[in-house]
Amino acid sequence: MGMSGKVSETRLRVLEFLVGYMESHRSAPTREEMAVAVGLGPRSSIQYHIDSLVEDGYVERTIYRHRMIRPTESGINAIKRLRIIDASDS
Repeated sequence: MGMSGKVSETRLRVLEFLVGYMESHRSAPTREEMAVAVGLGPRSSIQYHIDSLVEDGYVERTIYRHRMIRPTESGINAIKRLRIIDASDS
């Protein structure tokens, strides 16, 4: 699914949380909020997954917004596809 191969389950959960959070809050969650939401430990662990999502083109850094990350169009579309698949399985 990823631009450079398959995206790990953990990264998908991070991306899904980020997209959902931003849909309802209009700002990015803190690293700590993301780590807790996806069941990760230290903040450095969540940063590793964010860096990987940036590298794969699903998340971008921005200097103009609070907390400095946001999902890219590719990231949003990946989560939309995932939601469609999940809905069809129900």
